[in-house]
Amino acid sequence: AIRTPGYKYCFNPAGPDELYNLKADPAEMRNLIDAPDSIRVQRELEGRLLAHLQAVNDDLIADKLRAHLEATKWRQTSGLPADRGPKR
Repeated sequence: AIRTPGYKYCFNPAGPDELYNLKADPAEMRNLIDAPDSIRVQRELEGRLLAHLQAVNDDLIADKLRAHLEATKWRQTSGLPADRGPKR
């Protein structure tokens, strides 16, 4: 997971990712991972998390996140919906 003053992004290799607007939803009750208007924030935090995992040599999770990002990118460019796991 990675958090900024405004958002928290959680990568979950075994299920749906999570994205919360901490200012509007401090109790983290509304997962924004499927909200179209949060894609920019999600992509930024995914990149920051991947950079952090690489910096601390967490290769196992970094590889899983990289594969997830590649699969999501392929789905977006092919016009298919992104597969983010089961909905909660």
